[in-house]
Amino acid sequence: MEAYVDDRMLADIQETFDNLRGINMKLNPSKCSFGFKEGKFLGHLVSKQDIKANPDKIKVVQEMRSPKTKKEGCIQKKDFEWSEEAEQAFKTLKEYISSIPAVVAPHPNEKLFLYLAISREAISTTMVVERKGCQLPMYFITYALRLNFKSTNNEAEYEALLAGLRAALTMKVEHLTVYVDSLLIANQVNGQYEAKECTMQQYLAKARELLKR
Repeated sequence: MEAYVDDRMLADIQETFDNLRGINMKLNPSKCSFGFKEGKFLGHLVSKQDIKANPDKIKVVQEMRSPKTKKEGCIQKKDFEWSEEAEQAFKTLKEYISSIPAVVAPHPNEKLFLYLAISREAISTTMVVERKGCQLPMYFITYALRLNFKSTNNEAEYEALLAGLRAALTMKVEHLTVYVDSLLIANQVNGQYEAKECTMQQYLAKARELLKR
């Protein structure tokens, strides 16, 4: 017997309705949509293929005008001048924000790529899939980095790696390629370098444990 996604979704919806009925909670039909191939959800345009930015929000960015007065453009008590270079940068920024790529859904047995970026303040992870020679974003994670202990850059890099691997496991990813900034971390995980410090050995053991799942 096979269980399809639609079957599981129906079971989840039925369970939700049963729970709502049990606590006598009413739903607003005007805010519920079923059977749509494409629609707006939580500020995004969601379809079977991908998730795109809301066209209404993109229009607001595209129609945003450059500052016309000193009060509109100056946020500090300093001399302010809106030059041709600033105008061009403003237009380029609007074009970039308006053309943010859609978030796509993975296909079965498709290899995914995990990119990690880390600083002293934050961890960012992007999971992408490559189709027809082009990498398309599938999942984004950004965390504020507040470790409760003093850490080196390599330890923080491991924290980012572990966060990305846990996200991949949650999504039941089976084929994953990881890109990290630290050559040391990459070689330790690949087995080319040996982790000598106790803390790094613990991080390495945890990373390999997650990779085996």
